[in-house]
Amino acid sequence: EAIVSTILGDAAHRAVIPRNNFEPVASVLKWLGVADVPRPKDILARIQGLITAKPTETSRPIVQTIFGYLGTLWREDGAESHYGSQFRELRLMAWLPAHGDTEKWYHPQEVYAIYSSSLFDTQAQFLDISQPIQGQSRNLIEFLQIPIEPTTVQVVNHLLACAQTQREVNRLVYIWLNQKAPDKAILRLKNTPCLLLPEVGYVRPDQVYWGAHPFGAYRFQLSSEYRVY
Repeated sequence: EAIVSTILGDAAHRAVIPRNNFEPVASVLKWLGVADVPRPKDILARIQGLITAKPTETSRPIVQTIFGYLGTLWREDGAESHYGSQFRELRLMAWLPAHGDTEKWYHPQEVYAIYSSSLFDTQAQFLDISQPIQGQSRNLIEFLQIPIEPTTVQVVNHLLACAQTQREVNRLVYIWLNQKAPDKAILRLKNTPCLLLPEVGYVRPDQVYWGAHPFGAYRFQLSSEYRVY
């Protein structure tokens, strides 16, 4: 009953079972089709009711809770074959909250899972569900077709955006781009400030050397830690 109230709210109809005759009455009600967990059609109706208006301090946490509940369903064996057809509509609905946006709900394909957000967080909207819940809901995220990995263009654009604003970029960006070295999108970094040096800021690749140089303050030496990139 608690999960029914949590997911469907106080408006959900609930059977009242006398305590002195609980087991036999509960068995009869179950045989008649009374559910002890939220039915898929009722969950969909609940979501549809919540997203008729823009996200609020009340509706946003409820949708986040519903997402977490669905994530637990999708951890069950055979979950997609059992629930997929009943929840396929969620792929087409704008019902998901995004970080930093309280004005609208998003379609699943419009937000990214948070897993790789440090690689391109200036370039996309991210699902506003806690990181632990997203980690536990990987199967649901894949079912909803929420994108997970960035494109090379997005990561390059993120690095350039960080360089333009002098924001410190996560070093994982360089590791990721190194793995994508054959991608021609990376050529945009040539002759552009994109290498972050301590106490210097961003400099162009043609301004740095691996070893000592005779150019004083006009050129820079890369530390050995950059060799991993």
